[in-house]
Amino acid sequence: IVGTATDMLDVTPAYFLTQGATAYLMNTYQWQNDDWNNETNIARETDGSVYMAGTFNSNPGDPAPNTAIMVRKISAGGTVIWTSTFSLTNSAYARSVALDGVGNLYVLVRGSDSTISVSKLDKFTGYIYGRSDFFNSNMYADAYDIGADSDRAYVAGTISSNASILFFAADGSTTTVTSYNAANYSSAYAIDVNREVGRIALAGTVYNGNYGNDIWAASYAKNLVPEAPPAFSLIWASTYAPVNNHPEWGYDEAHGVKIDKSSSVYVTGFY
Repeated sequence: IVGTATDMLDVTPAYFLTQGATAYLMNTYQWQNDDWNNETNIARETDGSVYMAGTFNSNPGDPAPNTAIMVRKISAGGTVIWTSTFSLTNSAYARSVALDGVGNLYVLVRGSDSTISVSKLDKFTGYIYGRSDFFNSNMYADAYDIGADSDRAYVAGTISSNASILFFAADGSTTTVTSYNAANYSSAYAIDVNREVGRIALAGTVYNGNYGNDIWAASYAKNLVPEAPPAFSLIWASTYAPVNNHPEWGYDEAHGVKIDKSSSVYVTGFY
């Protein structure tokens, strides 16, 4: 479980027990806008340890505070193994983390100036290898979830109101964007990467051309030929619009997605 608490008096380290007990809570000492509320995902190892990212006030008491990022690895027993912090030029907000299967952790951050940032960390030590940013002053951009494999990090988001997937190369050299829907208020909110079968699933919402939005999902396949450069192609994209309880101005969204070994895609959302 990941999210934001606003009423804590001090920093309280704790952890979820098997039956569910308490959580890591930390006081931000800062008024929180909507950007604080979009933490999406944690990453979990087979030994039960977890990785999480959050947002904190890097200048407590400052009348013009700046937000920064905390990344933390926690053992299955609740012990903090390491913590790394960093910031962008402007205020930054944590979104999600993902393991790539080869020893690295990717952290998704969204800057207050619409910068989408991906940082690469050593999962064993928290050492930050580097960062890759996507920014275009002519575009509104936001990002919500991240997945990864040995070649790239994959980000679900919105670019100029298009439901989009961003590809960040593992070495930080290139960033590319593929957009599905060129219309109003469309966004990809969730992503899942199945490294075993080379598939990616996206889920979110797209404009339906009738003053509303529908639940949307898409599946991408990766070129698994060893000699060929990694590339993805769209296999299918689908929308869901319930027959009942779907007014003209309905705004339906999907915020969770999983893809299994048979490439079946499972989506959860609301309408």
